[in-house]
Amino acid sequence: MRVRCRRGFTLIELLVVIAIIALLMALLLPAVQKVREAANKMVCASQMRQIGLACHNYHNDYNRLPPGFHGGRAPAAPLPGSWPQAITNGTRLGTLAIILPYVEGDSIRRQLSFIDDLHSGGNAGSAEYWYNYTIPAGQPSLNQLMAQARLKLFLCPSDTLASEKPNFGVIVAMHWFFDGTTPNWYISEPWAGFSLASPTSFWGSLGRTNYVPTSGGAGIAATAPLNDPCAAYVGVFSNRSDLTLGQLSVQDGTSNTICWGETLGGSRKPDCDTVIPWIAGCVMSVGAGLGRGSDLNEDHAPNGWDPVLGATGAAWWRYSAMHPAGVQFVFGDNSVRTIRYGNTKPITIVANQNLNNDYMVLLQLAGRKDGLLADASGIMD
Repeated sequence: MRVRCRRGFTLIELLVVIAIIALLMALLLPAVQKVREAANKMVCASQMRQIGLACHNYHNDYNRLPPGFHGGRAPAAPLPGSWPQAITNGTRLGTLAIILPYVEGDSIRRQLSFIDDLHSGGNAGSAEYWYNYTIPAGQPSLNQLMAQARLKLFLCPSDTLASEKPNFGVIVAMHWFFDGTTPNWYISEPWAGFSLASPTSFWGSLGRTNYVPTSGGAGIAATAPLNDPCAAYVGVFSNRSDLTLGQLSVQDGTSNTICWGETLGGSRKPDCDTVIPWIAGCVMSVGAGLGRGSDLNEDHAPNGWDPVLGATGAAWWRYSAMHPAGVQFVFGDNSVRTIRYGNTKPITIVANQNLNNDYMVLLQLAGRKDGLLADASGIMD
């Protein structure tokens, strides 16, 4: 009678097989991550295109684009040393809340109480603060409850914004401005006025966004003379703006003007400091260049705000993304294009000089009536 022996794997053979599998996984993982990021980027672009289309549809109904945000009526821009005035003297309500009916958010919009009227509101004491509606008294308002909605359309799938826990605050409202004291304002530190709320307040529970309308290259002028080089790059959206697509077409053209862009709402490295709720009244300028989400910003990097070696990571004061190549923007013709990080680090603006520098091209794309049409193919996909 024959006895057949069954020979199993030796320990060395098993380890060799495991090592081969691990090597194959290490080789395939970067490819899988690239495919996943490419898919996320496409989804992000599709969402941004829907937001741009919503603004166009709003224009069809009201013969103007939606305002950048509802802020204080006077002054339109703050005086030097009083950053929060124009943004806190108002409803602190942004564009995304206004276009909700055009992005399948009509059920939320119908339950929000605010007045979409450019002529309403005013200075402190006379403005409507949407978040103060209390139903019933002493309880969270219906507005506050509706603003907690997590809208997937407003979140870039490449980012972790929805799960981030900010350690500094929640940006209630923000806009950019400059006072003309120096053309280096954006190098030493951006002139961005913002109103901050505690992340432990009800603001911390609100739904967030990665998409913010563009107010140009440098925002709005406070006391700067009109011939200041920064004043040329006026953007599409601002406090109670009422621009039409016709005006945009006959100036720099819809295909040459940025309307919306991506932002992480704050840093991601070494941690998250701030976030932006989708209902907040925020507009952003490109004056601080573009930020890569995987890099440190000026508050954390060793070289800080050094004009030559300083960092350009993601921060609340600049457009930024987790995409490895660049930041996606919606243009006036509703096309979505990526502007590469490139050499978009801020430089001193001198009228009619360095116009083909990456940074200056970025400013021209953000400006709606600068009359400059530099070749942007070097920084745009």
